[in-house]
Amino acid sequence: MLRPSLAGLALAFASLLPAQNCVTTLFTSNNGGSANGAVYFDITVTSSVLVQYLDTNYSAAIGTPVGMDIWITPGTSIGNQTNQALWTLSATDNGTSTSAGTNAPTRITLASPLLLGAGSYGVALIARGSAHRYTNGNGTNQNYSDAFIALALGTTLNVPWTGTPFNPRVWNGTLCYLPATGLYPNFSGTPRSGTEPLAVQFTDQTYTSDPNGVFAWSWDLDGDSVPDSTAQNPSFTYMTEGSYNVTLTAIDGTHGQVSITKNAYIQVGFVDASFTTSILSGTTLLFTDTSTGGPTSWAWDFENDGIVDSTLQNAIHTYPAAGQYTCKLTVTDAISTDTVTTVLGVGIIPIPGFGSTFSSATLTRGLWFQAPTRFSIVSLKVPDESAHGLQNVAVYRMAAAPPAYSANASGGLQFFQAGTPSAAVIPCVVSYDTGEFVGVLGACGDATTMRSSYATPVGPFLSSIFGNPVTLTRFLTQTNLVAQSGNGAYSSEAAGALGRVAIGISAAVGLAYDVGSASGTGAPAPTMKTTALPILGQAAQLTIDQQDVNVFGFVVLGFGRANVPTPFGTVLVSPIVFSDLVNGGGLMGPGQFTYNFNVPLDPALNGAGPVNWQSINFVTGPGAFS
Repeated sequence: MLRPSLAGLALAFASLLPAQNCVTTLFTSNNGGSANGAVYFDITVTSSVLVQYLDTNYSAAIGTPVGMDIWITPGTSIGNQTNQALWTLSATDNGTSTSAGTNAPTRITLASPLLLGAGSYGVALIARGSAHRYTNGNGTNQNYSDAFIALALGTTLNVPWTGTPFNPRVWNGTLCYLPATGLYPNFSGTPRSGTEPLAVQFTDQTYTSDPNGVFAWSWDLDGDSVPDSTAQNPSFTYMTEGSYNVTLTAIDGTHGQVSITKNAYIQVGFVDASFTTSILSGTTLLFTDTSTGGPTSWAWDFENDGIVDSTLQNAIHTYPAAGQYTCKLTVTDAISTDTVTTVLGVGIIPIPGFGSTFSSATLTRGLWFQAPTRFSIVSLKVPDESAHGLQNVAVYRMAAAPPAYSANASGGLQFFQAGTPSAAVIPCVVSYDTGEFVGVLGACGDATTMRSSYATPVGPFLSSIFGNPVTLTRFLTQTNLVAQSGNGAYSSEAAGALGRVAIGISAAVGLAYDVGSASGTGAPAPTMKTTALPILGQAAQLTIDQQDVNVFGFVVLGFGRANVPTPFGTVLVSPIVFSDLVNGGGLMGPGQFTYNFNVPLDPALNGAGPVNWQSINFVTGPGAFS
């Protein structure tokens, strides 16, 4: 986004840097996370300290621009890693950092010093432009301290605030600080961006070592060098689009007057590009603009070839074939521009490229992820770089994220097929709802050998499903997939290479939604949608929403395809396979009504269908029951 960068304190602290106290953990990593991931740890502070910079271990190539956001929560990070609402963004880099490479200290200088008073805190360090490198905890390498601070490490997440933390993990870095003596103005504002009129509440966070505290505040809230408030915690409404500097001047009885200016701290009306995609048919996608800030123009480059393909706000594009594409959207208004670039899988989930073949008699590799949206797996194919000739796959619906190796879990097998020629695409229909955990294991080979197609680079891979970001992580079983028929225990290993499986996807089968015809009474037409997926061995559910007053029942009909013999041969027809009367004879008022039906636990039913459902609502005339 084309915005001014944040500035730090108006005072110059460079002269104080030689007096910094520093606590270093490790710089000998044996593990690492995803780009823009998070590391978490706890810090106990015995007396107020001021953090101006830190060193960290990043995996990005030397010279790559990088950054960091520091989030703080009172107490501890443990148990709070996925609850962002408990955390406050307390510091960010000043925009000048570049990576020093793996296992070397990358200096992160903060835009404004981070003040920590005496107490205990959870700390989240969220990388930008790189992945963290870190070390597995072993019970002896997780605690570091000096006279002022003590660090207890730690955990990590590949996607901040999302998933199951990897534990224990030791942040590789150095935390440098000054004992906080003096007057240090600071503040926060909420919200910091939005459309005009934007009402912002400012909170004073000034620290002084003067025992009598701060006795005066002066705020310039719109960057015009004119004081707008002398309250300690003022509110201010921004009426005009723009980028605003905010200055706080604090005064105490010992240190006089000190100011802090945060440049471009409030953004009013700036555009922020984003979009979603949905399948219309085949390789034709609908691109829906979800940008904020009120953009007035849009430029879509659907194949990232530098050619603008559409200037509509919401556009339709047909790709030449299923595959992996990069789409770029640029949005603008009168004063700002922003661009977002997303790797899309058209009919597939994008996976990284081939690195090497891993051969083992008993070990099988794959990938797992948490579904970011509803979708169906409709085909599978294991790359056969080793030219074995046979491929084998298993698909799982897991109750939770798989545990980190060497712990394991089991169950949830939805689909298994072995011994298919590796040149063939394996058809498979397994539907997932948003938030479900998906596991796929695949390798070429047989009951005596497994040959997994390892990805490069190693570690988690940021992919997408219909434009929704999703992180793919290594999934593994310490068993031969064929010999165990997919029923072996499984685990996760964040630092390992993915086992590559080409996964074909579609809009979620069994999750359609439709609106019917109105009864003529003036009430809106009823609707029917799937509210519980048709999963083997479970109950599926339909929800009917109707607004008529005198409904005395529904007939629910399900139509499914079947081969029927006739005197002229076998033909494919759509016979009624389900028929039921819901609430027959009892008056029903407006509202939602559910219909449940059991799906047998029969693997032969996997991929069966589709079954098309209809409901007929019986509506009486006025006075029919008087």
